[in-house]
Amino acid sequence: MKTLRQLRSNIGILLMARRNRLDLVKALVRRPQLAFATMAFEMGVATSARVDPRLKILAELKTASIVACEYCLDIGSALARHEGLSERQLRDLPIHATSDAFDEEERTVLDLAEAMTR
Repeated sequence: MKTLRQLRSNIGILLMARRNRLDLVKALVRRPQLAFATMAFEMGVATSARVDPRLKILAELKTASIVACEYCLDIGSALARHEGLSERQLRDLPIHATSDAFDEEERTVLDLAEAMTR
């Protein structure tokens, strides 16, 4: 039940995204095996209950900003708003270490995401 709710929520957010929302879909249509694997991976991450969804989104957005993935930033920011992250937190991602918009746990997650991405 939780998985279906998460899937429905993610599809709704994908449809509301401003740009780039169909770029990945267009690319994956030509590669059905990759499409299936991507979907399975994304659902596994989305429904994993071991990490707070807000922290997962923060890590994903930090990584997307470092690698400059417009698709990931667009969809990720929509998901982040849905999870309750503030506009200030989204704006302060590049300066997370000195921003008071993040608590210690969030800074640790962002530091880890940055280190792993670099």
